[in-house]
Amino acid sequence: MRLARFIPLPVRLLLGLLLYCQTAEAQSVEWTAVRGPEGAVVSSIESWDDRDAVILRTSRGWTYRSDDRMRSWTALGSSRYHAFAGPDTVVSALGSKVSMDGGLTWLESPIPDSIFGRTAAISRRTGTVVLASRTELARWTIGSQEAKVFDERDITSLTWTGNAFLATLDADSERGPYLISSDDGLTWLPGVLPAGRFGLEHPIERDGTLWAVSQHTNNRPSILRSTDGGFSWQHDRTLGCGASSLVDVLDTDLILAAGAILLAVGRSGGPCRTLISRGRITYPDGAGSSISRASYATLEGGLIAMADRGQLRVSRDSGQTWDLPQLSGVHRSGVTTIHADPRDGSWWVGTETSGLFRSRDGGINWDYLGFRGSRVPAIATGRDPREVWAAVDHTGLHRSIDDGLSWSSVRNNHLDPEQSNGIVRGLEWSAETQSVLATWSIWDVFSSPDGAEWTPFGVPARSRIDPPIWGSHLAQTGWLYVAMLYPMSNEWEVVRKQPAAPASAWEKIGGDLPGPAAAFLEDKEGRVYAGVPYAFDPDLGPAGVYRVSPPDTSWTLIHRDSRPESLLRTPDGSLWALQEFGGLLRSTDGVTFTNAGTGLPDCLESITYDPFWREVLVGTCHNGLFSLALRTAVFTGPEESSATQPGVFPNPSRGTITVSFPHSGGSYSIAVFDLLGRRIAFEMSSASGPDVYHTLDLSRVSAGTHFVRVESGHSNTSKSFVVVR
Repeated sequence: MRLARFIPLPVRLLLGLLLYCQTAEAQSVEWTAVRGPEGAVVSSIESWDDRDAVILRTSRGWTYRSDDRMRSWTALGSSRYHAFAGPDTVVSALGSKVSMDGGLTWLESPIPDSIFGRTAAISRRTGTVVLASRTELARWTIGSQEAKVFDERDITSLTWTGNAFLATLDADSERGPYLISSDDGLTWLPGVLPAGRFGLEHPIERDGTLWAVSQHTNNRPSILRSTDGGFSWQHDRTLGCGASSLVDVLDTDLILAAGAILLAVGRSGGPCRTLISRGRITYPDGAGSSISRASYATLEGGLIAMADRGQLRVSRDSGQTWDLPQLSGVHRSGVTTIHADPRDGSWWVGTETSGLFRSRDGGINWDYLGFRGSRVPAIATGRDPREVWAAVDHTGLHRSIDDGLSWSSVRNNHLDPEQSNGIVRGLEWSAETQSVLATWSIWDVFSSPDGAEWTPFGVPARSRIDPPIWGSHLAQTGWLYVAMLYPMSNEWEVVRKQPAAPASAWEKIGGDLPGPAAAFLEDKEGRVYAGVPYAFDPDLGPAGVYRVSPPDTSWTLIHRDSRPESLLRTPDGSLWALQEFGGLLRSTDGVTFTNAGTGLPDCLESITYDPFWREVLVGTCHNGLFSLALRTAVFTGPEESSATQPGVFPNPSRGTITVSFPHSGGSYSIAVFDLLGRRIAFEMSSASGPDVYHTLDLSRVSAGTHFVRVESGHSNTSKSFVVVR
């Protein structure tokens, strides 16, 4: 006998209503952090010798420090340019801040905020900081409140040599290869290299001697030495390998780099030895070179790190073997787009710099599917479950017909071959035309069933200077909405048409907005919403969310002073407006918006609704994915008959349950939800049947009543159970 049978229906409805209200309140704050795809793209790495630490920089502009030989990382902040002195002093060149505790806390410097430094150095003798931007050079002493700023160009890097500041210059600078200052950056003198040598790559000081790599006019690199702090240099030897920079100076070896190849050569002479090679060119002595850029860091005990093509490789045995470590503590790559396939619950996620990923179990595990180092702004799945389309910056549109295992580049027959890889900013699958709709932002919206031949939609672009298509959206009603920007006339508008209609069927929606619409949606009543993140013409109104009800001809501002980059409508009737840095807003009546981003990070990039899991998914700039269950009062009505329910035993359980159910064969899924409808466990598997017994580990699930849902074939059954502790 079920307890629900003894509760009168009005009481059960009242309990359901109370649970609904509690759920609706919780949904505004109960975001669940989903383990998003790994993949911070490593741009460079270097050693902090005084601290025996390693500094790592990512392509998103964040810098991290590791004090435990690259097993974990601590964020120093969102700046790529730092200078280090001693074991604790750090200066951020971008933002002009100083830290005296290794980068944990920061103090403002007197250098003006208008100076964006790209390199810095610290005098260990006086604590003077010298910082260089592209056009200026600033200096100040730590602890003082005064800074001096000079006009100075061409500086690419700054180094403290032990008794002077050395500034290397652009290769085409008329003032020579470098400048040097012995009075804490007040005056600078041009430096001179031995005859025939040019360029000086980041000198390294060891035991009073400066070492550096320089190039010769005959294209053979040389090792240079200086014993007076960089004022004069002596030629040490000509190398037989294509080294371009000096990585470290050890007791017996000089560690050199040639692109993505790490080399070692004895301090007293000898041939180059390859420690790791991803190169393409072989030199006479057997060492190689590569067109790929890389950076390195070395620590005592044979530890070497290499950042190359977005990845970090670590050797703990002087370069004999290498592995790819987990970047514990490093922010994840930004999630630029999320596509939730309603057919099987798969999440396809495009990232800012790490490529394309897929999860089949609600974000627990992720498969990497390619395009590492590239931004993926749009994804669509086709009519076949194994067909996937991905837009990739710089390489254009790609298609897979084997579930993302392999990809083919898709060309547009209407564009010049040099341009057909152009900027694809939108992808939608049209059920009406059984084709993918791809928005080439500089040209047009095109449709194609398979990517072989494309049909242009003929959007009413008045010019092809700058991307005229600001955004596009295919509504469930079949209307294709396009935001147009006409830079020559400084005008913009929103137009729409049905995909199967002729090009002459485009119609303008509403009147003039204060700026281009970055996002649209259409509700079931036919009202159109537009998100305007920037008011190009404030006389027409502020940035915010606007609405029009065709055939009305004027937009109505329903939320002002927000910067909506994405809009979303969910089945519960809520309207969501995502702002990159302004948080997430939610409206249940289409008029009044409230904050729905409590518990989310400060920077957001994408939002979608997953109809399979009935969750809102938000992609962030650095912290992966977050989900919010939209279910309310889960299973508050009468339960299914015992004949259709899965079996759950033991019930109550102390942490492990076995779920039994009849099965005709093939794949099945089991999900566990709490009373608020939040999915807390999920597994997929396959069996031949006729009966399945599947064990779930729920040792981390809190005590209380939960529900298990089994999807097998075309059946969907559920049962409640209790966890006790």
